[in-house]
Amino acid sequence: MKETYRVLPVWAGDVSGIAGALYEFGGMTVIHDPSGCNSTYNTHDELRWYREPSNIFISGLNMKDAVLGNDERFIRDILNAQNSLPARPEFIALCNSPVPWLNGTDFEAIAGILERKTGIPSFYVPSNGCHDYARGAGLAWQRLLQKFLGRRKNTSAKTCVRRKEGEAISVNVFGMMPLDFAAEGSALSLEKLLRKRGLRIRTALTDGNTCSFRRLPDMAEADVSLVLSKAGLPPAKYLSDRYGIPYVIGVPLDDEDDPTLQQLVTARFKGAALREKEPENEAPDSRPPVIFLTEPVLGASLASMVRRRTGRKTIVIDPLETDPSVRIPGVDAAHFGEEEIEAFLTRFPDADLVCDPMYDHILPEPDRTRRIFLPTLALSGRIYRNHFVNYFDRGISDRLVRLLLSE
Repeated sequence: MKETYRVLPVWAGDVSGIAGALYEFGGMTVIHDPSGCNSTYNTHDELRWYREPSNIFISGLNMKDAVLGNDERFIRDILNAQNSLPARPEFIALCNSPVPWLNGTDFEAIAGILERKTGIPSFYVPSNGCHDYARGAGLAWQRLLQKFLGRRKNTSAKTCVRRKEGEAISVNVFGMMPLDFAAEGSALSLEKLLRKRGLRIRTALTDGNTCSFRRLPDMAEADVSLVLSKAGLPPAKYLSDRYGIPYVIGVPLDDEDDPTLQQLVTARFKGAALREKEPENEAPDSRPPVIFLTEPVLGASLASMVRRRTGRKTIVIDPLETDPSVRIPGVDAAHFGEEEIEAFLTRFPDADLVCDPMYDHILPEPDRTRRIFLPTLALSGRIYRNHFVNYFDRGISDRLVRLLLSE
């Protein structure tokens, strides 16, 4: 029963990831799902909904439609909703919950019908509500790029990037979404941090001033891509395979020796094989380890900083769904579900644990394991919204180090 949660809330699902990934692009996202579930994808898993509405619709699937497969009504409702919008959407994206998936609904065919009837580019993001947000968001971004950059002429993977002297290296940013980076001002802080190192954001997916549908074609002209989260890997790999744009996996921290920033600065050629970050060689350490139970790219980046500055041994656990084809450098173990995580943590009763506050309910005795809480919207939702961390702010590394060094 390792896939059954008895204490923890589940991580946000793939449909929430899809809705969040496409939130700011001016499209129309249609979720084939029972009526009422739209509040889950918007008000529960999407902080931007309170300040910036998006065209996210729910089909209102009922039992009759589910049993009979009433695709005609689904298409008709989408057309009516599209016609009622004040502006023509840039695209129509379809996704779904488990019931239409079990019924075998042909979403690819429906997307084709919608595109012929409206003239609006339409596509389907495979989903079923049984996967996590990282998978859904990654697929949504990949499908978006395939739809709008797939016909663009492929550039040579060995083309030299000719840059004027003093010109900033241009960076695509993937994986910047509130489910992982919910603190107010995170996008602006990242932009400032990159600018300090002579880098500029060309286009971002999917939060901030540089997130724009009109700027999607610019992605193929960037020097390098920055992957901030597991969800950002599929679109980064797509650009790498098709346009030869290298990518760096990591969350850059305002730290003098931050390896992610150093790798971004070294980008000089499209298609250059940038070495993915590997854990640094560690001297033997008799102290209990620091365990990071967070989004894996963030956890690996924080762990790298802790090893450099304190010499402590670290263990990074990926609590999200495991995909053998997706490798996050610096991740030591992947444990999906409550029972696996509980069993793993009992092996390190004296460790310092960095995690979402929700994990406190399944951890060993509090007098043995020290907790440092980093709330994430994707797990604990809005409960700790006043405590979300802006990881790109100055002093974040110093604060974490002080906490770990304090007795």
